[in-house]
Amino acid sequence: MNWTELAHRAREYQAAAEILIENNQLQTALEQAHLSVELLMKSAILKSSGIAPKTHNLREIAETKISGKKFLSKQISSTKFIRGDFNTIMSAWDMQDRYRVRELDRYDTEQLIETYRKVYQWIRTNFVD
Repeated sequence: MNWTELAHRAREYQAAAEILIENNQLQTALEQAHLSVELLMKSAILKSSGIAPKTHNLREIAETKISGKKFLSKQISSTKFIRGDFNTIMSAWDMQDRYRVRELDRYDTEQLIETYRKVYQWIRTNFVD
């Protein structure tokens, strides 16, 4: 899969998250939002290096080195407004824990999806488009 295909899939996951939140399917909406950011991060790295990380862990993806430097991690940590949002989404959903049923509040989930949306848009604008 090339970086444009990953970016396209990321857009599909982002759109699905929006539809799911409208239909009150909160847990699946959160999962889709997470996957949209994960795939977009991988797309950005693949675009720059030709290799996509295999992990689902956002921190590990961000710390992927290109030319000896942590490609996304460095940019995230130096961009104040995105740093806090990225830290929030790193702990919001975990692929290893995806089958656990959670009690989710609609308002809190909508706020979290908005945080995912901001991170997604920042990555897309700065690294993919």
